[in-house]
Amino acid sequence: MMRKPFVHIAAGMLFALVGVASAAETHRFSAPVTVSSPSVNAFTCAIDFDVAAVRHVTPADVRVVVDVRVTGTGAGTTLKLFGTAGDGRSERFLTETLVSTRDKHALFVLPDECFALVASGSLALEVRQMPGSGLTVEAVDAAQATLLVTKRDPHAAWSLAEILAPVWRTTRIVNETGLPVSEHGEPAATRLLFQPTGPVTVRSYTLGITYKEGVDSSLKEACCGLSKGRRSPSSLGPSCFPPPPMPLPGRCPPTPAA
Repeated sequence: MMRKPFVHIAAGMLFALVGVASAAETHRFSAPVTVSSPSVNAFTCAIDFDVAAVRHVTPADVRVVVDVRVTGTGAGTTLKLFGTAGDGRSERFLTETLVSTRDKHALFVLPDECFALVASGSLALEVRQMPGSGLTVEAVDAAQATLLVTKRDPHAAWSLAEILAPVWRTTRIVNETGLPVSEHGEPAATRLLFQPTGPVTVRSYTLGITYKEGVDSSLKEACCGLSKGRRSPSSLGPSCFPPPPMPLPGRCPPTPAA
C-alpha cells in the first residue's frame, strides 16, 4: 500500500464538509452619507471611511451597505460604486448593484482586486445612480453607510483540485476527517487512510482549533490518538453502536430469522 504524507485531520466528526472554515473575524465601520445630488434619477452620495484599524489585515470579503429609500415605478435602478484610496488619486469603478422599491439598503460586494484599497487607511467612496429607470433614490434621515471587512482565515486554503484529488494520484492528503473513539477506557484514537511520511496537522472539525502534538494528540504509525485531558472531542465505543430500539407498546417484537 502506498504511504502518503498526511497534512490535516479534522477530529470529532465522522463526516467532513470540504472547505469548512473557522468562524471569520469581521471588522465593522460606520460613516455618514453625504448627498451631493438628490434630484430624480441622479442620486449621488459620498462616503468616507476611516479604516486605519485594518490597514494590515488581508481581507477575504469586503462589503458596503448604504441606507436608501427607493420610490416610483419601475423594476429597478442601478447604483454604481466608485472609490479612491483617499489620497487624491483618480477615481476607480468598483462594482454596482440593483435596487428596487422593496429595498431599504443598497449592498455592494467589492471584487477581490479592489481589496487593496482597504490597506490605504482611508476609503473614499461615491455612489451614483444610473438615469432612465423612472425610480427615485434618496438617502433616509441620518443615513449611514456600513463597511464590513472580513479577515482572511489564517489557515491554509486548499484548492478544489487538492480536495478532490484521488488519494492514489497525490502525495498529500488534506481535510481527512476522523472520529476519535475510546474503547475500554483507553485514550480515544482514530485510524488514518495511510501512514504519514511527512508533517501532520490535527485540527478541530471547523478548523478553528489546532491541537498540539504531544500535548493534545499523538501519532503512531497510521493511528492518531488523543492525550488524556485533551481538548479534542471524542466518542465512547458503546455510543457508536447503540442497542436496538425497544418494541413499541402493543406491538410484538420481530420474529428472529430462521
